[in-house]
Amino acid sequence: MTIPWVTTPWVKLGDTAALASHGDYLTGRAPDAEGGAVPVVVQNFQGVLKAFRNVCSHRFALIHDQPCGRGLLRCPYHGWVYDADGVPIGIPFDDSDFQLDTEARRRLALTPVGLAVSGGTVWVNVDAAAAFAGDA
Repeated sequence: MTIPWVTTPWVKLGDTAALASHGDYLTGRAPDAEGGAVPVVVQNFQGVLKAFRNVCSHRFALIHDQPCGRGLLRCPYHGWVYDADGVPIGIPFDDSDFQLDTEARRRLALTPVGLAVSGGTVWVNVDAAAAFAGDA
């Protein structure tokens, strides 16, 4: 038997004040059910916070390597840029080499993680479907 709040707990990533402007981000690690620590990122997209695993879907490099900052959700390895849904919208040489259609890009989307904001605090969970009980 597994207990969700033990195997994949919600962890505090930071404060909403650090995510006030478009492009602001926070990174950290969240525990997974196997006892590992998954790199995560929460980023402000035009005032909407989104949370993903902080790992490029192409070469699995960390996308943001600083604890906080401002910038595009861009992988430093090959320069893939992701949108607010985690879908790659900027892939160098896509038109000439890959020619990915919309569905192919969606399959390459970043993995979402659970996100909750409570009392000015940003919480994450590697389980995107996890229920947050912090305000209960």
